[in-house]
Amino acid sequence: MPAGVDPDYAREIGQAIAASRKARGMTQEDLRLRIGNSKNAVSNWERGVSAPTVQNLRELCRVLRVRPERLMALNGSQHREQRAEAAAEAEALAARLAALRAATERAAPDLIGALREAEQQARRLSELG
Repeated sequence: MPAGVDPDYAREIGQAIAASRKARGMTQEDLRLRIGNSKNAVSNWERGVSAPTVQNLRELCRVLRVRPERLMALNGSQHREQRAEAAAEAEALAARLAALRAATERAAPDLIGALREAEQQARRLSELG
């Protein structure tokens, strides 16, 4: 990877290029020919081995008919949505656990009382027999 290129950026933009290309029903070769780039460029971008230059990004946007923000933020927005969903699920789980804890705290004295009563009955029965 060229110096100065963030590997996470290269991977994320590569995934966004692949998703946009596939959404257009194009192969890597189709895309390469339409943007006029080297044989392995599209493959390298999509695998996160390298990242497109600004000029390549312009051509990619033109050919894929997407805005630069779409290629540069597609994966990041998906991660944000996944994190938001996970946070909402975690919040719901925490609420259910809190409700279960409260119910258990209310039920515990009753359960302990029932166990004491059963133990006393068992002792009384053993004394009779």
